[in-house]
Amino acid sequence: MQINKFLSNIFTVILIVCAILVSIAVIKCEFVDNNTIKNLRFVSNWEKLVKSGQLIGEKNAAIKIIEFTDFRCHYCRNMSISLTKLLKKYKDKINLIVYNFPLNNNRYSFELALGGICASAQNKFKEYYDLIFKISKSNKYNWTEITSRL
Repeated sequence: MQINKFLSNIFTVILIVCAILVSIAVIKCEFVDNNTIKNLRFVSNWEKLVKSGQLIGEKNAAIKIIEFTDFRCHYCRNMSISLTKLLKKYKDKINLIVYNFPLNNNRYSFELALGGICASAQNKFKEYYDLIFKISKSNKYNWTEITSRL
């Protein structure tokens, strides 16, 4: 009986020490090593940004979501799924202003951003946006398939 109590106490101490170490690591990552907060900028001319992006949704919607996207980024793809659901649910209340923001480390990002510009010039940006993120689930691009579907 005493052995079980002793092991239980040891286990409790180990859990407390682990919790303290994890807490210290999280605090260090969030507040000490995080240079992101220092690099944030306040955008005073957001209305100018809204006018120059690719609009998806109702033009006069009260809520504007501004998205900087890379068509090859899986995080952007996941975000596009959520944004598309929001646009369907609140179609008269929100719109999405999209900026092509190709990242250097993603293959074909620049080419896909150029495709977005071309699609926009033909008033087909929404279709392009949806199609590219749908195709990107496989992470392999078939340029013939992309161009034939537009």
